[in-house]
Amino acid sequence: MHQQSNAVPVHFRTSSPPLLASSRRASGPGIAARPFFGRLPLHDDFPLLSSAPLTPSQAVEEIRQATRDESDTNFDDRGTTQTRCCSTLAATSTPCTRCSAAPSSSSRCCSTSGTSTCSPDPAMAFAAMDGPESLEDRRIHILLLLLEEDHRRREGLMGQGGDKTRPPKKPVDDKCPKGSMRHGNSTYCVPQEIGGITWQRPAEAKKIMGLIFYGRRSTVSILDCYLKRNLAKNGGLLDGVIFLQRTEKEKDIKFLEKLLASEPDYERWDIDMTEGGFASSYDLIQDDVLYVKMDDDIVYIEDSVIPSIVTTRAQHPEYYVVSANVINQPLISWIHWNLGAIKPYMPEINKAYPAPKPGSKLDWRPSVLPSWEGPDDFEVIDWNPPDHQKHRWLPIKGRNDHVLDRTPILETEYDAFGTGWKKWQIAAQEHYSLFENIENDALDQYRFKTWDFQLRRMGIQFTAMMGKDINQAKPIDADDEHHFAVTMPERTGRHAIADGGGVVAHYSFGAQAGEERIEQTDILERYRVYAEDMICKDPMLWDPVMNKHSD
Repeated sequence: MHQQSNAVPVHFRTSSPPLLASSRRASGPGIAARPFFGRLPLHDDFPLLSSAPLTPSQAVEEIRQATRDESDTNFDDRGTTQTRCCSTLAATSTPCTRCSAAPSSSSRCCSTSGTSTCSPDPAMAFAAMDGPESLEDRRIHILLLLLEEDHRRREGLMGQGGDKTRPPKKPVDDKCPKGSMRHGNSTYCVPQEIGGITWQRPAEAKKIMGLIFYGRRSTVSILDCYLKRNLAKNGGLLDGVIFLQRTEKEKDIKFLEKLLASEPDYERWDIDMTEGGFASSYDLIQDDVLYVKMDDDIVYIEDSVIPSIVTTRAQHPEYYVVSANVINQPLISWIHWNLGAIKPYMPEINKAYPAPKPGSKLDWRPSVLPSWEGPDDFEVIDWNPPDHQKHRWLPIKGRNDHVLDRTPILETEYDAFGTGWKKWQIAAQEHYSLFENIENDALDQYRFKTWDFQLRRMGIQFTAMMGKDINQAKPIDADDEHHFAVTMPERTGRHAIADGGGVVAHYSFGAQAGEERIEQTDILERYRVYAEDMICKDPMLWDPVMNKHSD
């Protein structure tokens, strides 16, 4: 698609043919069919106008400056001549004689009779014309109309079908720095662009709240850093975060209390879990709040994620639920594979795990890893680490073709309960691929605009939903994922879609967990170290190695 420049390049050439020479006076509708995207030929000696976008009034002023002393090329503007022609666009009150005859071909001036005052506004001068305009008059008049149209188009006020009603301008909040704006009804100033996304909130959303289904301190201690980073008080979009307590484990509850004490914008909802399933988790939902619902094992959130899904929901209210671009979500895993985002990794075998030395920590970057070595007949998809052995995954280096051969991702399926859900080996390869893409600044490999699941079961590990849509879905089935991703889209005709504008990492499904599965990798430690180095402003509230949280 052609990308229009932000500049308004205008170049004048006297030798060029007249624009719309046969018309007596250019009209608005006549010009609207000729959108101005290029250069206008009128006069060689006129300099290019400003490289910045111009309003019509700014363009007029620049034309005035360019023509002020051009006595040999003055325009035949009736009412702007004396013994010689006055500058057509000169803002002056000098008495000028009104033309009583056609201009001389040699002097380009009118004969002198009568006086009037030169108008500082060319539009007024044009309106005063009684007879056919000169060639230069027509060109200037057309130029002004085209500049006006171009400016309106740049401001989004014109579309394919013609004029639109000018939207009301947003009030300027002089209490917020330039490039930021008030976040809803809060006192926070939030950047207008976050993570490369010029964001927009749904008109009906008075608040944007995180909604965390809490159960495990091992992963939430990592997620905590991303949540605080995305609070409105810190330049993000979340007005606050709600933790739904869905555990009775004493150690995890103790950590939750420490978490709540660490941040005033955190709160807890106590959930009745006697009913089974997840339906009771939505009992306190409010209609006018946009909820960003997250699983408690989200361990990476790109800065663009929340602004992107919030904006997509704002611009497309026809979507019932909007998911983020989730690493380790079965259907999206299949998409990532086909986008070329997955890299070749295999588990290190027959070697002890090289634990960091005392006083040092793990390096999360895959570039420091050695290349994988193993037998040609190694079957990874059914392999489990022996004797609860901790291990790492290594890149397969040096391949120029068939780079993914024999790696787990080839087994993934476009199926919510397929191998991408069951096999932890596929998840491990996806996580290590993400680390490589983060290190190489290559997250664009995961990008897509939107993906409509067409009533297939979409995962809801990280989604944006309006509270009124959740409340209208009640009673909610115990299987809330199927209810929101399939049942309600079928009932309402509003689909569940994924927004590809930002990446999040979902650590594991229950089927991928276990003592001889993904927990035996160093993946979680790598996410922890990355967050400590790149995301967290303060030390993590819980660390399994340093034992900062007393068990």
